[in-house]
Amino acid sequence: LSRTYGDEAQRDVKRWRIYLDYVLSHLDSKAIRLSSLMPQISWLKEYEPVDAAIPPRLRLLWLAAQLAASNHTGGIAFGSEQYVNEFTELSNRLKDEDAPLVCFAALHLAVELTDAYRFEDARDLLQKWENEPAAVPGLRYHAQVLSSLGQHAAFLGENEKALEYFERAMDEFTRLSDDWQRDFDHTCAYAVI
Repeated sequence: LSRTYGDEAQRDVKRWRIYLDYVLSHLDSKAIRLSSLMPQISWLKEYEPVDAAIPPRLRLLWLAAQLAASNHTGGIAFGSEQYVNEFTELSNRLKDEDAPLVCFAALHLAVELTDAYRFEDARDLLQKWENEPAAVPGLRYHAQVLSSLGQHAAFLGENEKALEYFERAMDEFTRLSDDWQRDFDHTCAYAVI
């Protein structure tokens, strides 16, 4: 059924745009479910008509999701120059429009860079977010940035700096209204190590 609708949408840009609008409304909603959104974006990409294009925000989310999937298996193949260049271009273009999404994407790219032992590159990518007000990327992402910067500092042998980042991250995690304990515990474990 999915393939049948996909084949029809690929031949009819107007129909494909109806599905695209549905996915965009999901992305803009307050109730994003990545487990549903990611297959939707993949389907749109698979059946994208020649005369259509996935909008930049959706493309960045799709790239970030591909990275996240790669990160879960410890993969480092995603960070090819082509993808990094596209990430950079989309991130620069979208930062003012959707800072949380751009930060989310940067966090996933930083994981891949870290897995490839490119600690300085990962740190440089995330340091842009360190001095942003937490409200710009959102408190959770800002705290995750600080925790990641702490990990990079530790990998680089800057232990005192790492502890400072971890303490700041844990403080921010506790300021979240809910669902903060897991991130706090992970960061606390990094600090203890």
